[in-house]
Amino acid sequence: MRIYVASSWRNPHQQDVVKALRGMGHAVYDFRGAETAFSWDEIRGSGPWDAKTCRESVSHPVAMAGYRADMKALVHADLLVIVLPCGRSAHWEFGFAVGRGVRTIALCLGDIESEIIYAGCDYVLGSIEELRAVVGQENENETQTKSVIETFTTLRLALVRMIAHFNNPRLALLPSHVTEEKAFDGPVSLEDGGKAWRQTAWDAIAQAESALKWRIKEEDEAKKETLGVKNG
Repeated sequence: MRIYVASSWRNPHQQDVVKALRGMGHAVYDFRGAETAFSWDEIRGSGPWDAKTCRESVSHPVAMAGYRADMKALVHADLLVIVLPCGRSAHWEFGFAVGRGVRTIALCLGDIESEIIYAGCDYVLGSIEELRAVVGQENENETQTKSVIETFTTLRLALVRMIAHFNNPRLALLPSHVTEEKAFDGPVSLEDGGKAWRQTAWDAIAQAESALKWRIKEEDEAKKETLGVKNG
């Protein structure tokens, strides 16, 4: 999985978390080890800033390169781990991930302040050992879900191409996006059973898609219930 580790430069556990996750074979983004990592002292100093200083500092080429690198990794992440305690930037990244529907884990490796936003986490954990176990399970679930999606996609395309063939054999040779657009247009060559057959195939596609969504929903509810038990 692609994992984004959000934390503070001052958190002594951040590198341990990165090392543990990479040891499991995951692609882990480490903002401290990135080529674009920088210190505000390289630009203007860490503050306090007024509005003019803020605008000039965050628009500096060095700062923008770091921001773009962080955002690129954040947008493509399958999972975000926020290592607590940490500051404002890491919490903004956490909120961004939650808003995109990305799985999130809050890892408390020290005393933290109470925050209601942690209710939005999929997991709140207290050790790297727990993190390894949960990430391992998340990776297995993601692999299974991707397998189901790939199977469904293959089945759907096969059915669409079969229907396209009955409408016009030449359509089956076209790219999939063109085939899908045209598969259900026009008459079916089978006079009696063709229309019913086409509807049956479409119903099968819809049922497969519904079953997939239901499975994902059940997994989400089960994990939230597990989280509630752990935190209860």
